Amino acid sequence: MCSLHLKIEKRIQKISDKYLGVIGLHAVSLDGKGNRFSINKSEAFPTASIIKIPLLMEYYRKVEAGKLDPKEEIKLPLDYICGGSGVLQHLTSGVTMLTLEDYATLMIVLSDNVATNIMFDRVGNQDVNKLLVELGLPDTLLRRKMKAFRDIRSENENITTPEEMTRILSILHKEEEVSEFVAENTLAKLKLWKEGVIRDSIPEGVELADKSGWMGGVLCNTGIVYHPGNAYAVTIMFKHIPRSDEKSLETWSVAREILSLVHGFYEEVGSTSKYGIRMN
Repeated sequence: MCSLHLKIEKRIQKISDKYLGVIGLHAVSLDGKGNRFSINKSEAFPTASIIKIPLLMEYYRKVEAGKLDPKEEIKLPLDYICGGSGVLQHLTSGVTMLTLEDYATLMIVLSDNVATNIMFDRVGNQDVNKLLVELGLPDTLLRRKMKAFRDIRSENENITTPEEMTRILSILHKEEEVSEFVAENTLAKLKLWKEGVIRDSIPEGVELADKSGWMGGVLCNTGIVYHPGNAYAVTIMFKHIPRSDEKSLETWSVAREILSLVHGFYEEVGSTSKYGIRMN
């Protein structure tokens, strides 16, 4: 373990110790350059909207198998309307017509909860959970639809760990245990521009495939940062966000500080020799 990694790791831990809520972090180089960073990597966190990534993966598995038609047109159902993020809740139900692929796109790009609930039923959460077990990710579970407050109160929550969510990104990047079709289509959706604290923490112009999520007391973002010469996957998660941080501004600042340190490390080791000589 290099001294630079130890130095950055100590700074990240100091930030985490000072923060009043609970932070989860897991970051790993996908090119094998540099050590990993972890905080509470195996602890269960509510996923908020990042659980939509495995749902998207299972959707493309079913498309590839001919079980779902991405061109199938579906009228926006009235009984799927719910609040939260997205635009479909404001459109005319029973009239608005979109393809299944359109719903998948809205689920990721706008994190549309109505689109997600439609995909939840069409794809099947049990099949998503079966896929996760097959991938060796037993602690990641899609249990409920979006904005299902009754399920939240009953603790029937969608959960993951920082390590397992980062592992999902690694599987997609390396096309391990999923087909090229599933990996490429899932990543293509995740690469579409969207807001998030990872994007806010890396230099402009660096390609990113990510998904963020937030709900009461929770904020998370997971993604692949395609830094030239040293791509890496990172997941950062927060729970028990302090009530004093009502708009999560402090939490966002803490996340940005940690992610900037992580990016700086992978950028440095990706552009220097093992002896610290800068090569570009």
